[in-house]
Order: sequence, then structure tokens, then C-alpha cells
Amino acid sequence: MVKKYLNVYLEAKGGTEVASYASMLQGNHHFSSLYSFANSSITGISMERVGAKFGFEGNFVQRFFYDLSAGYNNYLSLPVYTVFGLAGTQSVMTPGIVYSAAAGLRADAKMGWKSERVDVEAYFAFSNLKVEVPAFAPSQFKAGVDAKYNWNKRIYAGVFCDYASASKYSDFAILPYYVDLGLMGEYKLNRKFSLWLEAGNLLNMTIQK
Repeated sequence: MVKKYLNVYLEAKGGTEVASYASMLQGNHHFSSLYSFANSSITGISMERVGAKFGFEGNFVQRFFYDLSAGYNNYLSLPVYTVFGLAGTQSVMTPGIVYSAAAGLRADAKMGWKSERVDVEAYFAFSNLKVEVPAFAPSQFKAGVDAKYNWNKRIYAGVFCDYASASKYSDFAILPYYVDLGLMGEYKLNRKFSLWLEAGNLLNMTIQK
């Protein structure tokens, strides 16, 4: 470790976590209690056998910062999205939640620039997590950038863009890739109140997270 400029870290974890309805809804505001199959419960226990991560983080001249890491996750039980056919057909499908064993590698990169007027943050994530039941695996690639400019810390203007690669269940059920491009603006009236406006999905794409 180089004080203030470089920090090397190693993390290892595991354990259980309740996959409650509230936590599901927090991750996906379209989540519904109807996402069950044959009256099975949509809530359950997420069990991680091991989650290990190695990385390093730091900054240059207190302006440019970075965090690079790679790791491995192995789950005994993980809630994942799937689709169910009605009456044994593939013509009518309904979304659902199942619990599956899963394992895979991941790599993450975060970096940015901070100054008095400009704030830029970017990220990239790779995951090859494989699930053992027919279901949608997480997007293999995700990336994004968020840039803001402020005038006297009162008027803020920014642009953001997020990308996720497609996730395929089968030839008849695919979550397409998306690019979410947006703009934001803010005017601070005082320390407690501000006027804020944001417009997203300017490319009018189908976004399913």
C-alpha cells in the first residue's frame, strides 16, 4: 500500500441472505408477486458458498481515481429471472423467479475525475456467471459514464449513458441489449432545497434491467 495513492485489497465472504419481496422490488420496480410458478414462493434464501475479490484502488494528484478488481462467486442458491410457458406452450409466456446454483468469474473497473467544476465517473463490468437451471444469466458486459459540470456549485448540468449486453434464455426469450442515454439539470436554491430534472432513454430503446 502506498499511503493516499494506492491501496491493495483482498476480500473473501459467504453466507446467507433473505431474498425478501422488498429487496426484489428494490432491484426491479416492475417486480410482482405473480412471478411464481405453481404457487411456489418467490421469496427464499440466497446462499453464497464463496465470494472472493482481489483488487487495487487509488488516485493521482487527488483528481483521477480508480478501482480495479477481479473475483469469483459461487452460489448454492441465487434468485434469477426466468419465463414460464402456460399450458405447456411457448406461445404464451410469463416472467418468474427461480432459485439456482451459479458460479463464475467477474472483473470490474471504476475510474473518474473530480475537480472544482467537473465530475466524471465511468465503470465497466464483466461477468460470466453461469446458472444451472433454464434462466436469464446476468448481462455479460455492462458499462457506463456519468459526467457533470457545475457553475459556482449552484447550477449543475450533466449527461449519462449506461450499456448492458443482451441476456438470452432461448431463441424465443431474449432480454435485448440497451443503451440508456440521458441528460440532467439541477438548480440549488439553498443547502436544503433544489430544482432537479432528468430525462432518460433518449434513444427510445427497450430497457429491461
